[in-house]
Amino acid sequence: MSIREHWITRTQRSALLSTSTSLFPSRVAFASLRAVNVNLGIWDKLTKLTIFCLFALGVVAVAVWYLPLIRQNESMRQDLFKNQTKIKAEQERERSLRVALDAARNNPKSLERLIRANLGYAKPGEIVVRFEEPSLKR
Repeated sequence: MSIREHWITRTQRSALLSTSTSLFPSRVAFASLRAVNVNLGIWDKLTKLTIFCLFALGVVAVAVWYLPLIRQNESMRQDLFKNQTKIKAEQERERSLRVALDAARNNPKSLERLIRANLGYAKPGEIVVRFEEPSLKR
């Protein structure tokens, strides 16, 4: 069999497909059709290169589009970390103040110690001695 015997023109193909009685053409009708390899030369390579370049351009466009959002997300995460650190420090401060308040309310000895230390009060007959740090001036 030569190549000419397997070649089917468009009119022969349409005639072959129209003679089929079912909705889908049979495998026998398509078995006689052969794929034709056409060498496009440089156009095939240029088409593949163009598709690759368009894909690369799309990836770069998406990266450029989302880069500001990624930076904003990063800065917001840093702010969140700083705020969480501040919250932990303030919770620790609140806990220590609450302990001091409870001690002042419930323990008369601690209340007396706070009054003597902060306000400089003394009991009658006691002498208060205050020590000051020496000044650095000569």
